[in-house]
Amino acid sequence: MLRRRVAETPNVRAFMYPQGAAVPTNWVTLTWKQTSDIVDQLAAGLLSRGLGYEERVAICSNTRIEWILVDLAIAAA
Repeated sequence: MLRRRVAETPNVRAFMYPQGAAVPTNWVTLTWKQTSDIVDQLAAGLLSRGLGYEERVAICSNTRIEWILVDLAIAAA
């Protein structure tokens, strides 16, 4: 699903998230291509650490962009 979206709309905004203070004034945008690049790097890191097919992975985090990116990377690994 991610790969198809990147192929169809690589430069369209995928995510927008706050950066910085508790009351964000600066928002960062990720395109689908940027998202895919980050996900590929994270997935490669998971595989290099020995993550195997159908192994379980837990994500313990507050709601944040990294959670989404790691979730996508786990699915891609």
